[in-house]
Amino acid sequence: MELSGYQTYGIVILQELRRTPGVGLAGLAAALGVSEGTIQQVVSGDKDGQPTSGSLVKAGLVESRRSGGYVLANPRHQVTVVEVVAALPTVSRPLRANQRVLDLRKEVAGKLAAALGRMRVDDL
Repeated sequence: MELSGYQTYGIVILQELRRTPGVGLAGLAAALGVSEGTIQQVVSGDKDGQPTSGSLVKAGLVESRRSGGYVLANPRHQVTVVEVVAALPTVSRPLRANQRVLDLRKEVAGKLAAALGRMRVDDL
């Protein structure tokens, strides 16, 4: 079980916004070790002026500030990983990120596999 690159970025972006409310694209890109364009696609669903299939803003998880930057739209304890996963494309893209992002992806995959391992077909 593995999250797509976009889904992994989304989770780390929400973690970063929890730590640093109001951070902009450049700050998020530096924190994740990826391009501002990638961050923009995940956060606002925009690539070169064209909307993409999903974003944290469209899902109501992140809001843009008029003064610039982004903030969590809901209290952080109310946001679930499944909301982030559902909001972003499942199409995987190669992760070109720092170790923090790669470690989080591995952690989530392990927890997901463990949770699914406890679920039986009869449970559904």
